[in-house]
Amino acid sequence: MNRSLARLGQAPVAQLPPAVPASRAPMAAIFAPGLRATTLLVTLAYFLHITTYYFVLKWVPKLVVDMGYTAAAGAGVLVWANVGSVCGGSLVGLLSRRVSIKTLTIGSMLAAALMVTLFGQGWGSLAQLSLVCAFTGFCAHGGVVGLFALLARGFPTATRATGTGFAIGVGRGGAVVALIVSGFLMRAGLGLPLIALLMGSGSLLAALALALLRSQRLRGVDSPPD
Repeated sequence: MNRSLARLGQAPVAQLPPAVPASRAPMAAIFAPGLRATTLLVTLAYFLHITTYYFVLKWVPKLVVDMGYTAAAGAGVLVWANVGSVCGGSLVGLLSRRVSIKTLTIGSMLAAALMVTLFGQGWGSLAQLSLVCAFTGFCAHGGVVGLFALLARGFPTATRATGTGFAIGVGRGGAVVALIVSGFLMRAGLGLPLIALLMGSGSLLAALALALLRSQRLRGVDSPPD
């Protein structure tokens, strides 16, 4: 190391500075005036979008069976939804080098809301249904991946672990809400088109929550990196 410093014209180092132990910021830090809006809005966005996402992941096989197809066909449609999820998350990661991650995330959420609504309209063939679910997973998981990036950029280094942990921990409650609310709606006898519209609105409201974040609250999010 000293040889490298010498080549750079720097004095040699006798010893390394003492390590500073990492400390986790207290919960109150992420609700300080400068971070409160970011914490609440990204947590709300994650919660709402996960509600839509898990409606697709957990209810698709049963809904496909209710349409008159076999249980095996329902499982096959779910496979296509997961294939779309993998592709959507990968594409958001690639595009984030050139496009604002905030724009990508909001766009993915809006598209997910639309695709979930379209899923509820019913389709004439299993191939069409599989294609719709693949695009639904593509858009929905793209939004999830974008949210992870926004969480990482939305909090300063000192509060990043606390803020991200809080948003994900609370937001995962959306998975439970998705099962309870959609099950209640089905039990109430609402048709699939209306249920899909209501459950898809989670992603729509999540996109609205992210849109309310001012640019300065998300450091570097509104511009792709150089």
